[in-house]
Amino acid sequence: RVGTEETHTMAPAAMSFVRLHALRRPLGFALLGLCGLGQKPFLSAAGGALPLDELSALHQKFGGDASVWANQPMPQRARSGGTISALSVQIPALERLAPYLRPGASVFDLGFGSGVMTAMLLAAAPSSGVRVIGVDLEDKVKVATENMLKTSGPFRFQREQFEFLGGDAFHYLQRWKDEGKTVDVV
Repeated sequence: RVGTEETHTMAPAAMSFVRLHALRRPLGFALLGLCGLGQKPFLSAAGGALPLDELSALHQKFGGDASVWANQPMPQRARSGGTISALSVQIPALERLAPYLRPGASVFDLGFGSGVMTAMLLAAAPSSGVRVIGVDLEDKVKVATENMLKTSGPFRFQREQFEFLGGDAFHYLQRWKDEGKTVDVV
């Protein structure tokens, strides 16, 4: 898909601290695997291709479905339950967010669940300094952290790349606003 990306407006009361950068350059992201053309690459923000089969394998390591064709949300291991979004939902989300994953970007993952979207965001990001902070229910912090740290193969994540917080997201958003903290991607 080729187009021009614009800044999105967020609800001012909860998200006024969020700073999204507008891109005024053409984007060249493709998700050809969903178009019936086989295992074509998804293009990352770093400009390198991430093969759909590698993203599928990463998704499976977190307990998700293995194929964009399966379209099956899978149960999470956390006590509070929930599901891991289907790969067919997460790949298009990555396609949309990848242009914002520039070196040094900070990402806010609301409802990180198993941590799979955090992992996929980091996998699609350039190697230099993208950091993800997520907020979800308290019991998901341990599960997601374990999932992130047990990855292997081409995707190994370090604790410095992400932070998972349990509790009320609005509490954190207000605190960050009061502290003058911002994030680049939500």
